[in-house]
Amino acid sequence: MSSDLLYNHLIDNAIPIKVSAHIQFIGWMSDVSFLNISGTRGNSCRMEAFKISIDHIASGINTTDLRLEYNAMVETEESAAVNINFDHRLHDNPGIFEPTEFVPEGTICGTENKNRRIMDVCIRLKGLRAREYKLMYRSHMQGIGDTEWAFAPYESGTSSYQNASSNRRLECLRVFLYPIYVPG
Repeated sequence: MSSDLLYNHLIDNAIPIKVSAHIQFIGWMSDVSFLNISGTRGNSCRMEAFKISIDHIASGINTTDLRLEYNAMVETEESAAVNINFDHRLHDNPGIFEPTEFVPEGTICGTENKNRRIMDVCIRLKGLRAREYKLMYRSHMQGIGDTEWAFAPYESGTSSYQNASSNRRLECLRVFLYPIYVPG
């Protein structure tokens, strides 16, 4: 199967998903569906929070069979208040970022109106049928552009970018969920 045919096959069988992001100076953006961008690109506005959920009604998949959970690496209140220079790797600056707890789908992850940037996002599949699906996601990173696609449960953001020399803000998120095997 050619890459174009494979791509079209995946798009045709994608699981409906909703993503919304809270963006600096803008606030909450409307829900977007798979492969659309939630957030901004190239506007120098940080993503401060996000929420993701599978459209269980449209997909016909119940939450026992498949659900999401996610977390983020978020700037601490102390570092946001003093505007610390982020020219070093995260492990060289303990206390600048902190991971949030994993939260269930549809729950806000991050902060609202607190000037705290998100550096990394991690999404995991859960449920009895989680092994039957693949979840891909990517982010747009300050000064770098779009990251490579990450597959659950790996991070998308600064820690996944091989040449990152600083902890850059994420500006948007794109999520895509599809079944591993599609009959027909």
